[in-house]
This record gives sequence, structure tokens and C-alpha cells, in this order.
Amino acid sequence: MPLPLFVYGTLRDDDVFTAVVGRTLAAYGPRPAQAPGYQARVVRGEVYPGLAVAPGRAAPGLVLDGLDQGALARLDRFEGDGYRRRPLDVHVGTARVAAEVYLPLDPACLSEITWTLEEWRHTGKARFLNEFPGFG
Repeated sequence: MPLPLFVYGTLRDDDVFTAVVGRTLAAYGPRPAQAPGYQARVVRGEVYPGLAVAPGRAAPGLVLDGLDQGALARLDRFEGDGYRRRPLDVHVGTARVAAEVYLPLDPACLSEITWTLEEWRHTGKARFLNEFPGFG
């Protein structure tokens, strides 16, 4: 059984997640979580984030359980060549949970600008859905 998946960016949006995986977030029992020592930052020139090492910070996200190999393959294609799934311990409440997360292969692609889901929904979601294959 694969490890749970920690999502911190656009995959926390049910429209995006459902379009990629074919099932809603609710199907995977999303649990609020944090990745201590990390921060979601805007990828330069894009509207989506990557996870950056940031001591003293904690990136908010969701832990998803029960993703099968088909769902993970769709997520891998969605994330593309710039990201890879890697193990990462995250916190769900006070519990430490071993999970996987998509990390950028080139951390230099990340800006210093903090990415938030709320701001993205207001300023970047429409562009994101229109520009990415399978969404527009």
C-alpha cells in the first residue's frame, strides 16, 4: 500500500483534484496537515507553487489516504517532469505521519513569494484551469 500523499498546492482545490484523478478529495479522507520546515512558494512565471525548505515555517496542506496506482499515475503525469514524489514526514495535529509529497527537482525555480490557496483561487485559478491540458 502506498504512503499517504501530502498535497500543498493546487491539488487542494477540489476542481483541480477531481479533474486530475477522476474522484473528489473527499474520497481520500483528507486530513488537514502541515509540513514543518517548508513553505509553499510561487514557481517563477507561474501561478502554482513548489515546496521550499523554510526553517521555522510550516506549509499547510492535506494528507490523502488510499490513492491507488492509477490515481498516483495520473497525479505523476499532472505534476510533470519538474516534480517527483518523495517521502516527507508531516504533522496531522500532533501526530507525525510518514507521507509522500511532490517536490520540485530544481528548487531554484521557486520565487521568494509565499503561495496561498486562498489567493490563488482569487487571482490564478481561472488562468490555471484555462492553460493546463485537460482543464480548459
